[in-house]
Parts: sequence; structure tokens; C-alpha cells
Amino acid sequence: MTAKVDLKINNEVRKMLMIAVDVGTTNSKVLVVDQMGKVRAKAENGYHLISRAPGQAEEDPELIWQAIKKGLSEVAGAVDEEATLCFSTAMHSLLAINQNKAISPLFTWADTRSARYATENLKAFALASGVPLHPMIPLVKLAWLKAENKPLYEKAEKWLDLKSFLMSKFTGEYVTDYACAGSFGLLDCQSMHWNRDAMNELGLSNDRLPRIVATKTIFPIVNKKLLKELGLNIKQLVIGASDGTLSNLAQEESDHSFSITIGTSAAVRGAIDHLALDPQNCLFTYRLDNKQWVMGAPSNNGGNILAWWQKIWNVSYEQIGDSLTEALIGADGVRFYPYLYGERAPLWDANVTGKMLGLSANITQSEMIRGVVEGMLFNIRSNYDLLVKILPKPYQINLSGGVCRLNGLPQMLADIIGLPVKVASQADSSATGAAMLAYAALGVTMPLNLGESQLYLPNKTAHELYELVYRDWLTKR
Repeated sequence: MTAKVDLKINNEVRKMLMIAVDVGTTNSKVLVVDQMGKVRAKAENGYHLISRAPGQAEEDPELIWQAIKKGLSEVAGAVDEEATLCFSTAMHSLLAINQNKAISPLFTWADTRSARYATENLKAFALASGVPLHPMIPLVKLAWLKAENKPLYEKAEKWLDLKSFLMSKFTGEYVTDYACAGSFGLLDCQSMHWNRDAMNELGLSNDRLPRIVATKTIFPIVNKKLLKELGLNIKQLVIGASDGTLSNLAQEESDHSFSITIGTSAAVRGAIDHLALDPQNCLFTYRLDNKQWVMGAPSNNGGNILAWWQKIWNVSYEQIGDSLTEALIGADGVRFYPYLYGERAPLWDANVTGKMLGLSANITQSEMIRGVVEGMLFNIRSNYDLLVKILPKPYQINLSGGVCRLNGLPQMLADIIGLPVKVASQADSSATGAAMLAYAALGVTMPLNLGESQLYLPNKTAHELYELVYRDWLTKR
């Protein structure tokens, strides 16, 4: 159901606030954002990934829900004007429901136990959905559960994602958006309906999956008891989209630049005004709204690589940054391949492992550290190369994520790709994108407020040196 909104009183635009909820893999953020893009309040609460067995990456949906409620309660005092709720959620999640209760953990994108079920007979379904075939997607996880956990598979009345789980709490409906639906691997991107052939392959009917709606769809909030518990007086919500697509929306001139996010994992994304699928099935394509699709390449390996090496070397983030200035480009021949957590793009191999080449007794720790950071960035560069085969070359890279604060890294990325890299101080791009999209759904244009930013221009000499090292890195991968 879509609520009607009267935005004008006496021909003047009514003031309002947006409460943007961004639900990620290990934490949820709640931002209260006004129409000028100013953040009035913010709350952040975390939850743990359950990884007790090889390949396991689950979460307790109730802990996620409690974290979201806590965040909403914490910002409620800042909501002193009319407000609307909106959502950004992580992709590729899967949850079994029976009689409106969870009967399974939430399987996250990082769970790879279904790897051997990512078989050729499913590849066409994934391609039609705009997502590469990989154990991250619910299509493959459902094939795994059907084969290896038949009691759960048959008991599940519905299979939800994080978005539809969250929507049901406020609206009483199991509904997801275009972008999140695409991440299932079960969508027909042409019709924006569940793929009949894929559903038949899994023995599922449409009523066992969430209903699919556009990302700007407005719903009335029917759970008044919940609102009273949270201390919020709001009437409606905008369903929003997935975290990656919304992060791309909250970038400077997103139509002419690529966004690169390096958090725990990493991703390269670009916008396009029409549906385009990668025939090689290496890139994802998700629909953001009627005028924009987002294409990109996700990597399992980003800041988690640096965190792993920090433990091995017992060094701080600051020491890693210092090492980048102490060692020369090319790290005296050290070549690192950052596949410690398997890989999505560019390899799409859940079982690939990392390696380090070029070690000798003369190699210093600083050179090893530089080799590790170069290897992580070369892997991102190879995903950039995949994207520019389909999208026009951008004029700039917008860099975000926690790894941005590593001293020297933005300049290295600019030199490796050969394009200007802009780093903005605004760190909540997915929640900001959700607010922008939701305001647009209400007929309001929210300006992008990035705060202070810093531009890193590529050094021509360094770029030429990196090109030689990068080509050597590729030949040994």
C-alpha cells in the first residue's frame, strides 16, 4: 500500500526530517537528517557474526532487530518535526520464517557453505538477476538448504531477506525492493518479477518470497505499539534500497564518477541510466530507481586484510601508513595476492587462497607491508578494469570507507588507477543515500552534504611505475 503525502501548505514546502536506518553486516546506524542534508542525530549499535564452523557466517535476526530498535530510541529525542522512516540494508541475506517467526539464523553474504551448489545449471538464473553466480547469493543457498536441510526447507513458509524482515516489523507486510530483490539471484531484471524458471528449479512458489516493489514506494506504518515503544510519532516509511546502491547515490556527480568503498570488504561501483548485464557474469547490476542502475564489482578482501596482517606483525594502523612512505613503489619485488577470505570479483572463487611472492632475506617489514597494500589496491584496480569495459571511463574516483584514514593510501589509489581520488569527511554514505532517495520519493531534493573533502591528483611518474608493477602482478596471479 502507498500512502499519499501532501508536501505543501499554502504553497510552501513543509519542513520534515528523515530517519535513515542503515543495517549492515555487523552494525546498524540510525541518522536523523534534515532537508538540507544536515545530520541532527546519530546512533550506532553492533552485533556479532556467528562463525563457529568453516564457511559459516550467520547472525541472530533478533539481535539485529534489538540493535535497530535501540538506535531508533536513542535518536527519538531529536525528532521534533514531522518525520519519515527509510531503510538501507545489506544484500544477499536469507532467513526462514514460519508463522511469522524466524526458524533459522540469518545467513549472510559471507556464508560460503553452499559453495559446491554454485553449479552451471544455476548460472543463467543469476545472470538474469544481474548478479554473478556465487555462494553469497540466496539462489545458491536455497539450493544448498533444499539438498542438505530438507526439514527446514519444507517448514519455511517464507524465505526473507533483511529488508523484508525489517519491513514486516513496521508495516505487517513481507516486501523487498528492486535492488535487494536483484541480490537474491532469483529476479528477472527485465520484468522485475521473480524468475519463474528459477523458482521452478527450487520448487518454490512466489508466495514463499517477499513481494517486490520500487525503491521509492511509501508505506503507512501500522505498528503503533512499536512506535510508542520507540518514542516516535511517525506515520510512514520509504522502503529504500540496498546499501551498495545507496552508497553510490551519495557520491559527488555519481553519473560521471566511480565510487570505491574500502571497509571490511571492498567494492567498485558506477551508475548507468539503463539496464546492462555483464555477459561474463563478473559484475553485478542492481536497479536503484526508474532512471538509474548501479553496476559494480565486490571484493571480499579490503580492510580485513590489513586487520589480519596487523595481528601477524603486531603493528598499528599508523605504523602501516609509515611503512608506505619508507618502501618504494613495487616493494622490491614483493607481490601479494589478497585472497585470504576467498574472492568474489574479479575471480568469483570462494576457495581461492592468498599468496605472497618475491620474499628473500633482504626484504624488510616495510617492503612487505607496502606489498600487501599494493596487492589489495591492485585487486581493486582489476575490478575497476572490469567495470570500464562496460561503463564509460569516469573522470574521478570517490573513495569512502574506514581504510581511507590510512596515511598514504588515497594517493596510492590515485597513482595506481591514474585518476583523481576524492575523499569526503562524510562517512555514512549508505544512510545518506537512503535519506536522499526517500526525500526524492516525497518530492524533495536533498542536497548532498559531504562536509570537507580532499582531492588527490595522480602523479604521472608514479602512475607509469605502478603500471609496470601492476602488469607484473597480473601475470603472476
